[in-house]
Amino acid sequence: MEGIQTIELLLFMILMLLVILCGYLFFGQESEKKEKNGMNAKNFKLSQRQKSSATRKGARLISLKTGKTEKIEKTMWYIGKDMGNDYVIRENPAVSRRHGCIIWKDGNYYLSDMNSLNGTFVNGNEVREGEKFRLSDRDKIVLADEVFEFQEYEEG
Repeated sequence: MEGIQTIELLLFMILMLLVILCGYLFFGQESEKKEKNGMNAKNFKLSQRQKSSATRKGARLISLKTGKTEKIEKTMWYIGKDMGNDYVIRENPAVSRRHGCIIWKDGNYYLSDMNSLNGTFVNGNEVREGEKFRLSDRDKIVLADEVFEFQEYEEG
């Protein structure tokens, strides 16, 4: 039993490192470019937040199985069976603990696979780990055997 707990802890630590790496890949490089151009990271984050709130499109994810609808209200919005995710799918063992991530960046939403066991697909196209797949209104997202519809709408 203790060996299983150790393995679970190691897997959790690896997952956290992947989350940190994902955040750096999507946000860190852009911040470094801005710093080189004379804008420090604090001002960059503030200007991005101001820009996002002024021009951000609203989005939601709808489960076609249950009808459950959730608004996507973060720049990195996680989906999986772990209770720490923004959209939790507890009843399906085919869904990974942290299966995928919807990312808001540069005025668009993207889907990224978080090294899931059973795959992530958009309109039948596989999203591989480390890739960002740009989402459009009414896209069909499949996580393992769960099917969702991604919807965008104008806020305000």
